[in-house]
Amino acid sequence: MPGYVSFAREFLRSPLVTASPVPTGAALARIAVAPLPENGDPVVVELGAGTGSTTRAVQHRLAGRGRHIAVEANPRMARLLQRENPTVEVVGDGAHDVVRRLIAKGVRAELVFSTLPPSATAGTRVRADAGSRRACGRGAATATGLTLGGVQSAQMRALR
Repeated sequence: MPGYVSFAREFLRSPLVTASPVPTGAALARIAVAPLPENGDPVVVELGAGTGSTTRAVQHRLAGRGRHIAVEANPRMARLLQRENPTVEVVGDGAHDVVRRLIAKGVRAELVFSTLPPSATAGTRVRADAGSRRACGRGAATATGLTLGGVQSAQMRALR
């Protein structure tokens, strides 16, 4: 319940940043992490982690393996997220800047996803089509309609 209260408070403070009065539900969180490989040490990049509803689903699915990078632009939510998920790499910054830094560092991710609503994702669309799946490599998962406010699809594919 504290996550709902924090989320609603942040929505009231800045509805254009938080974009939803409630966090992502458990059913959508399970769908978002379904493409995550069940073995190995996958890298997961979660954009717009909020108070952690999908973060918890990723952690459950990873079960102690891999690397989980959770991106949250709202500093209060990022602090709450880190406090409640100490094993997750929480990055308190916007998706656009974080993705650029990850690409520059050569980070390769098996799953990049966002459960942000369309109202929060105005900008450049990154499509997951057959070409981008080939560019990502076998077994990679990308998010259809993912928006990163100016990050071009070729750069997003390079993240993989």
